[in-house]
Amino acid sequence: MSFSTTTLANPTGSKLHKVTPASGSGSADGQEDELNSGATDLAQVHIDNTANASATAFVKLWNNTATNVTVGTTAPNMILPCPGGSTITYNFPQETSFANGCTIAAVTTGGTGGTTRMTNAITVYVLQG
Repeated sequence: MSFSTTTLANPTGSKLHKVTPASGSGSADGQEDELNSGATDLAQVHIDNTANASATAFVKLWNNTATNVTVGTTAPNMILPCPGGSTITYNFPQETSFANGCTIAAVTTGGTGGTTRMTNAITVYVLQG
């Protein structure tokens, strides 16, 4: 798992987060990444799942800090699927607000209960408004 944030001087967004959620065998619980501990407006999410030829990645986002999220138990506020072997971009022209922070994880199953990490690493770019 890796995480980086770049502050932007562009009116398109204020920060670009690059997240590589935990991959390999095991549970994603405890491996979630906190994008921000305060109010966060999302403008765009780009998911690169080309390393997993046949497994759909489900990127889960919570309106909360990482300490208040248990992957597989805490219901995500948003789930963004990305088919295996592909990339996809989700645009939010009106921005999507997360008032309590924003936490992210990627797993192989949608819904609340999915906890299995992706076999191979994916990359998620999040443009914060």
